[in-house]
Amino acid sequence: MVLIMANTEVDPTSESRKRNKWQLFQIFLKTGRRRVTLSVICGTLIFLTITSLVMIVYTYRFDTFQSFQKEKNWFNDGLISISSNEYAPGVFNLNTSYLEIITQDYTSMVNDLFPDIKFRNQSTALSTQIYTFDPTIPGEPWLNHEIMTFDNRTYTGLIQNITAGRIPQNHSELLYLTTSSNQTDFQVNDTITLYSEWHTGRAKNFTIVGLVGNVTETFVNESLSLDLFNWNFEGSIVEFFNYYRYNTFVTDSSLYTEVLNNMTSYEGILTYLVDVSYDSSAIKPTNWQNYIYQIPELNDLLESSFTDSPVLLCQDLKLFLIQFNGLWTLKTTKLLPLNAPLLFIVGLLSVVTLNIGSRELGAVFRRMKLYGLSYRSVRRMVFFENLIFTFVSFIVGTSLGFGVSYLFTMGMENQPSNYYLNFILEPLLLMALGTIIIGFFGLSFYIQNAIAKKTTQTTPEEFKEKRGRIRRIFSTNEFRLFVIALIFTIVSISLFTVYRNLGEISIVVSSMSYLTLFWFMITCTVAFLLTFTFLIIARVISMFWAFISKSVWPKRLNLYSLSIQHLSVYKKSYQLAILGVLLFGLLIVPGLTMNKSLDTNIGNEVNLKMGDSHLLISHWVDPTEVKDVLLENITEISSFTEAEVYTFSDENEVGRYPNSFRANIVSLENVTEFLEVIDIDKLRSYSSSVEDILALENNMTILGDVKFKRNRGLKPGDTYLPDDFLRFPDELTFIDSFRIFPLTPYPTNRAFVPNFDTFSIIGKRFTAREIARSIDFSTDFSIRNYKLINAVNESAVSIVQEKLADLNFTSQTYEEIYDAMYSGLTTFPINNILIFAILAAVTIIFVSYFTGLKIYEERSRIIESLYRVGAVRGQILAIFTFEYFLVVSLPLLIIVFASLPLFGLVADFFLESQSYYQPYAPGIPIWTIVLIIIGGLVISMLGWLLALIPAIYRYRPVKQE
Repeated sequence: MVLIMANTEVDPTSESRKRNKWQLFQIFLKTGRRRVTLSVICGTLIFLTITSLVMIVYTYRFDTFQSFQKEKNWFNDGLISISSNEYAPGVFNLNTSYLEIITQDYTSMVNDLFPDIKFRNQSTALSTQIYTFDPTIPGEPWLNHEIMTFDNRTYTGLIQNITAGRIPQNHSELLYLTTSSNQTDFQVNDTITLYSEWHTGRAKNFTIVGLVGNVTETFVNESLSLDLFNWNFEGSIVEFFNYYRYNTFVTDSSLYTEVLNNMTSYEGILTYLVDVSYDSSAIKPTNWQNYIYQIPELNDLLESSFTDSPVLLCQDLKLFLIQFNGLWTLKTTKLLPLNAPLLFIVGLLSVVTLNIGSRELGAVFRRMKLYGLSYRSVRRMVFFENLIFTFVSFIVGTSLGFGVSYLFTMGMENQPSNYYLNFILEPLLLMALGTIIIGFFGLSFYIQNAIAKKTTQTTPEEFKEKRGRIRRIFSTNEFRLFVIALIFTIVSISLFTVYRNLGEISIVVSSMSYLTLFWFMITCTVAFLLTFTFLIIARVISMFWAFISKSVWPKRLNLYSLSIQHLSVYKKSYQLAILGVLLFGLLIVPGLTMNKSLDTNIGNEVNLKMGDSHLLISHWVDPTEVKDVLLENITEISSFTEAEVYTFSDENEVGRYPNSFRANIVSLENVTEFLEVIDIDKLRSYSSSVEDILALENNMTILGDVKFKRNRGLKPGDTYLPDDFLRFPDELTFIDSFRIFPLTPYPTNRAFVPNFDTFSIIGKRFTAREIARSIDFSTDFSIRNYKLINAVNESAVSIVQEKLADLNFTSQTYEEIYDAMYSGLTTFPINNILIFAILAAVTIIFVSYFTGLKIYEERSRIIESLYRVGAVRGQILAIFTFEYFLVVSLPLLIIVFASLPLFGLVADFFLESQSYYQPYAPGIPIWTIVLIIIGGLVISMLGWLLALIPAIYRYRPVKQE
């Protein structure tokens, strides 16, 4: 017993050792509290950024879904939500609540499938097949008709559109629905004989007591279903029955019950229809495939417990979800790649975080070794420190991200109660946070463990290892990053290949989560390739300064040449700063100027579309010029002209022409009138002249765009035979070329389509029509007609528009066309880009601050030597700042001007702007770019000075003996 007790006693030496290790770990944390604090702050920013990014995607998807749902008219989409029919021989015994029971039974089937989907409104109808006998039709004298009834709300909306007569008052009276699909012109008080069975002659006479006209406007305003009048069952639904209805008769539900119950026998089709307007705001868009999967297939339909017939459920909802998936896939292809710079920001912050205090860690670990701690104990401390650091950063960062996201989204319209719960369970959020947590902890532990491991090596071993690394060409950061980008590219291509081959047959592959993962991987690929490109640029810049240093330093020994020498010696220390400046320059110009650029380009597009006129009338047709007389009578009109735009396109499948082509031919009705309407000053900016326009008065003369002139080697005055796009060409005289021209579509090539030619030419009406007569039968042809109108002054434009409206002419002003174009933009990415610019500014401040600290640590000995030769603190700060200015100014200049061509890509692809009449241009003055560059330098210098000023002014020289 004593022996057992002795074995269970705690070894005091072991307990003391554990306590001492815990105390050492606490000391390790306290001595590195500055490093740990900065790491936690940076890690918090990273998790905050990731959470915010996912909230951007999540909110944008929700808004897109709500907008898509809002535009959806469930009651006029050509599909019935819940429907069934059956062949019903025998007699009826319906009760008065028959319609309500069917509605409840059918809608409950949907509620059982989708508890989170509610209904805004619903409309119910019953349709009974009935017959008439027409002996004048040989062979098929029996015609199909239907008698319908509706729920009270729908029936009330129906009778609001009675155009003649009254509502039925007994079971022998009916309303007649006068739609375009009905075949008979019934009038009030007409009598019709309807048979309940085909071929048997069991007849009943009915009186038409009222006519119901067009119900569309009422049903739309009252949110009632128009689909109920156009029901059909198509495809392979063999259990359901279609028949052509010659006419539709209507009565209320109680009289309808009497009509059916009074039939002594019946043989025909009874159809049940329930159309609903879904309130799908609580749907998780990521689970769209699961919703579709729950909808019973056509060969496995559920049966109604009340009607004992198979029921077709939610075909409209199924189509809606499939359409939204296609829309969101398109949106995702634009949204996630646009956010690739945000991942780059996360990468920069991660690099800063993982390198904070790495210089001092080596000394700390060596001291621990001197105190007798083994490498294993140090590694355990590193493990727990990184575990604490990662966990705290995750908790604080995601909490702040949720908090900020909540503040910005709490007032959203139609926000469901499970909105934030769905966000927490968002696959993209879980995937991104999980990746960052694992990668953050793993990389941080790897770096610190590598530093700790070096303390176990002898100096010769360490030197040997360094010498081995130098020999490894492929150990550079650029190559490593390229390998990572290549891996991500291969994974992305693999995911795309799987989706392309299995997307239609696999629920997992076709799910939105899979597609989000796919585009997330592409975004990561773009981010890595962007980083790789920036590293190459940084290396080239470093090589440039090394070359300058070799030329300047031996010849001029002064403080400024010393700064240049430092750039080549300490180029690795500045690599991160260069990356930050490159990212900042890439984002700051589009972020701050995109709105202004859009205003400029949309304004130019509108002017070109309107021919610089005050008013535009599209689809103008006036062969006898009668309408022109009406325009001449409006005294507020100063001038007007007419133009036509022909478009020819041919895929050249028979190989008759050198290339497939798309040609735009602008026809000017009257050249002189056109010059009276057009702005002559703007005409010159389009690379055209009045003389060129007047020369078009000659028959068979043309102007061509610059590409048209270059591809055909034409010179002014040359004769041109257009056999490259006309079957029966006549010779044309080429006057001159133009860059852009009013009403003239800008010729754009098809991406990745070789042997395709596109061009635009201009001529007077005779010339254009002669060209149009010469096209091939295989050439597709379209024409648009325009009337351009100028008022006597700006104030008279609204008066002219009103008078045109009185003449039934629909005209558009500059403001109306501008608003229509701007409303078509996807404006969400504009704010997205602006947020990136702000985040990039914060990142560059942080990076420059960290770079300043790192440079100060590396130059401490140089500072001492500068003091000894008489330099004061201000001079030392100036030398270092001049050095940093040289480092960041060159990449900032390069990337700012390199980002200007990206405007067109961002505007056309991400914002869906229109570049129809001219190529997209930045549209901002050069002084704006200069101010942005200066602002970028100031922001970059801010973090640098925040780090260096306190450090240099706290520095105390070493006292000499």
